[in-house]
Amino acid sequence: MMTERLSGLPPGLLSFAREIRHIRRDQRFHKYIAWLEEFRPRDYQRYIDLHIPRG
Repeated sequence: MMTERLSGLPPGLLSFAREIRHIRRDQRFHKYIAWLEEFRPRDYQRYIDLHIPRG
């Protein structure tokens, strides 16, 4: 189930994704939602480590 796969993401991200899905039928958004639905907490942490400067 999608919600189980997204557990561990920041609060509000899932509802935000659902809002986007309803607002736009644009292909770019479908790709973004698909990416969000496959996004695992481990990947999220790796993204943070790569893209957010520390210190």
